[in-house]
Amino acid sequence: MSEGHFQDQVLVEAIKNGGYKREKALAFIFSDTKLKQKVQYFVRQNNGNIQDGEDLFAEGLIVFDRNIRQNKFREDSSPQVYFVSICKFLWMNKLRKMKRIQWTDNKFKLDKIETITPEKIVITKEQKENIEKTLASLGKKCQKILTMWMLHFSMKEIAEALNFTNDAIARKNKYRCFKKLKELMNTFPQQ
Repeated sequence: MSEGHFQDQVLVEAIKNGGYKREKALAFIFSDTKLKQKVQYFVRQNNGNIQDGEDLFAEGLIVFDRNIRQNKFREDSSPQVYFVSICKFLWMNKLRKMKRIQWTDNKFKLDKIETITPEKIVITKEQKENIEKTLASLGKKCQKILTMWMLHFSMKEIAEALNFTNDAIARKNKYRCFKKLKELMNTFPQQ
């Protein structure tokens, strides 16, 4: 393994083993521009835009990481092919949930496409800003705990990263931070 490059088996093992190697492996995938372009191209060809593709790429990375750590990756393809297939599945599932497609004979057709109005974009931006403000008000420690938890790091890994004495303390801190986040989110007006 050279700096900035992972062979397939090494990549999978690094993610399974956790810690710093896992972070490096996930950063490697996240910075793979060809992989990101494949996902964005698929999304644009299927009723999405570049931002949808970027969001899907990040969401796919979370699922990819979790699946590898839970030994769901059977290694009958490369990790990159597996990652793209996860993203495709997530996107098609999202379209189906938004009722933009109807299934017929294992193929799909796009029906009426919901138009995105400037008002919807503004609301979405306002919601994102509220979430960002809320996270920022939690403090760096809580931000780190919740981010690692959302990326499916184990409590043991969170404890090690934040120098807690054990995973039980990490779990208590995660609970407090999450409770604080929910309380802060409830203070914002409902959109």
